[in-house]
Amino acid sequence: MTDLKQLSEAATRAEALKEAKRIVTEGERHVPTRIKAFTDAGLSPSTAMRAMNGSLDAAKTLHEAVLPSWEFGVTYNEENGAKPSAFVAVEGGELGFEATNKDPARAWLLAILKALIAQSEAEGE
Repeated sequence: MTDLKQLSEAATRAEALKEAKRIVTEGERHVPTRIKAFTDAGLSPSTAMRAMNGSLDAAKTLHEAVLPSWEFGVTYNEENGAKPSAFVAVEGGELGFEATNKDPARAWLLAILKALIAQSEAEGE
């Protein structure tokens, strides 16, 4: 694969992930189910939709498939009005991403998407 093709695919992947993040953030009814990072990891297309709809089990499945060595946590943070907050972080906390949403599974999905966007953008540099 040429460097130009790799850059193009990374940019496309990052844009697709950003669109998925926008959809999840805005609470639209359908998250894109064929997110390449998820399907490449062998996940069912319905896994992202189940996480979007509140399944912590689905969010954990996504996390373990695409960020296997990363730590995670879901809490209710008083600082943000007691909304659920989720984080994903490289082991040791050197790099991490956090998201807040009224639904804990959706917050976790957003944190996963933020991490994947950062990875895709870093691959494109």
